[in-house]
Amino acid sequence: MDAALLEGRLSPSGDGRLASKGDLWSPGLRAVVETHLEDLDEESREALEVIAIVGAADIGTVRKLVEWDSLELLEERSLIAFLPDDRSSRVTVVPPILAEYFRHQNIIARRTRLVELIVERIGSAESASAVLAERSAAQTIGHEAVFAGLVRERARARRLVTSVEWEEHPSPSSATRYIAALIESHSAMVEETVELVLAATDPSLGDPESIAKFLALQANWVAHVHGDIEAAVGLLRGRSEDLGPYARILDAAEVSVRTYLDRVPEDFPAKLELVDGLPVSVQLALLETQMLVLVTGCRFSDARNVFQMIETLDPQASRTQPRVLLGLALLGQGLHSEALRVLMNGFEESRGRLDTEGVRGFGAAAAICHTHSGDYSAMDELLDAVFVVGEPTPFPPGAQIALLTVAANMASRRGQTLLAERYAGDAQRYNLADGPLPGQSLAWPVSQLLILNGRPAEAADELWSSGEQLWHRKAYFASILSMLVALEIKPDAERLLVAQRHLESIPEAAAMQAQGKYVAALHDHDPRGMMNAAAELAQTGRFGLAVGACQLAAQWYGESGEHERRLQALEYVSRIRSDAGEVDLDVLRFNSYRTVLSERELEVAELAAAGLTNKEIATQLVISVRTVDSHMHRIMRKLDVPNRRSLSHHLGQGRSRP
Repeated sequence: MDAALLEGRLSPSGDGRLASKGDLWSPGLRAVVETHLEDLDEESREALEVIAIVGAADIGTVRKLVEWDSLELLEERSLIAFLPDDRSSRVTVVPPILAEYFRHQNIIARRTRLVELIVERIGSAESASAVLAERSAAQTIGHEAVFAGLVRERARARRLVTSVEWEEHPSPSSATRYIAALIESHSAMVEETVELVLAATDPSLGDPESIAKFLALQANWVAHVHGDIEAAVGLLRGRSEDLGPYARILDAAEVSVRTYLDRVPEDFPAKLELVDGLPVSVQLALLETQMLVLVTGCRFSDARNVFQMIETLDPQASRTQPRVLLGLALLGQGLHSEALRVLMNGFEESRGRLDTEGVRGFGAAAAICHTHSGDYSAMDELLDAVFVVGEPTPFPPGAQIALLTVAANMASRRGQTLLAERYAGDAQRYNLADGPLPGQSLAWPVSQLLILNGRPAEAADELWSSGEQLWHRKAYFASILSMLVALEIKPDAERLLVAQRHLESIPEAAAMQAQGKYVAALHDHDPRGMMNAAAELAQTGRFGLAVGACQLAAQWYGESGEHERRLQALEYVSRIRSDAGEVDLDVLRFNSYRTVLSERELEVAELAAAGLTNKEIATQLVISVRTVDSHMHRIMRKLDVPNRRSLSHHLGQGRSRP
């Protein structure tokens, strides 16, 4: 903590708490940690590092990797601890900073050797089948290559360790750990292995809590992978009477499955009600599902109150989903900077822990945050860091559609048709179901492609239809966003009245209320209403849309001869850009640069983005320098970029993405 404060990676967040700005490990701590290890012989030191790599594993598994003498020495030195779990004990490194120390060792050859040692001592052809069948990750460079390598090593070690634990003791708890490790990298072979584990696990070997968690996992698998909601619900209801208070975990799982894949159930308040005497794990499952339903229904204040209860029960913030939902609740309330802080902190923490679920969950929600603000300056780096962790998992659902949606949006706005088609195709190939939260619908990448192909009216219809279906599912947050964007693309009086009625029923949705005023002013061609909308959009962090609103108002004022008001609107653009931090903002919205530039302007823009001077462009295109100057002026104005560097960023980034 002291090192992170000194180096600026921890800072006050404004509410009396400390917020991280990345991984808390510091190279300056290396010497401090080494003092705890200096008396260890090489064998014991290697044993400690192996335990750090595999994480908390049961004693039987650790015994296959480490000699008793080394274990006894490490326990005597208080460098490991034994934690009770089911019928055995689990071994973990203490204090946790030692595990951080080993994970941040940049000795790739040593790490690879130790992972191979783990494979050699506990692996078998059967237990390692999913590992050996996994697809190789995409080629990356630099820091991302190291990160991707560490993620693969950790995942491989986890799958091997948990497979051996399950094979030796096929209990619900060992099966849950094994399946969780398997689905970090989803593939056909993984599906076969998961089906085998689900079928061969003996529920009688577990306590009520582990059985409940296993059944919840099995139901999620049946619902999200098989697509059979009723079979999943039947599975949950069939065993609820045997589990005492832990049966409430199954209630939470049922509401979650229906919310994600069908509609919010009418009886969710009774299903998720807290009563006295419930175990902490049950309370957390119920509260997390409460948050999902509340955020889905735009009840953001209630969701934040529930999060405070979760924080009290889980002060270590061990669960990803509540913080992701908190970020989305803040976003819906128009508290954009707070939402982004919560989500990026979680993202960086997850990267530091090599937690693939957290990287995907926080990364997807942070990408939605950037999309709302119109800030694409950091989006490529964010998406690269998320996609490098590998194939999508079947659940928690929604994150992968959101990521592919954002990627398709970025490709579309740059005119990269083939890349946008690839992202949309990926979403369909993975057979991902539409989720109830923003960005979790296939209508988004499909509509981007329609716009890119010059069919905006069809894109608007696609989004409106999706919004209607989501409203029927009581997914009001995602629904109203789809409807408002449909109206932005194609204003329609009848649809506008429907959207306005819906907005009246969700008063907490400040960010959408502002967007509703924007589309109303757009429909009415009302510059004053557009400026009022711009002010509210900027206040809720919708900076790109706010700039676009001001520019439209300025255009309309100019057409009506109100030149003073036109200048005021343009001055407000500068203030909004300053408030946004002078980043490149997306003001084109649902038009790519290819649809707003002429063929010659496109040629000039792409040569300028490639680094050519105006004189060099003139020579290559056999036109005068003065003509190039004129083209560049129009390009900058149409794309709303201030300089050549921003133009290069706007047109050029993302072309090399595989």
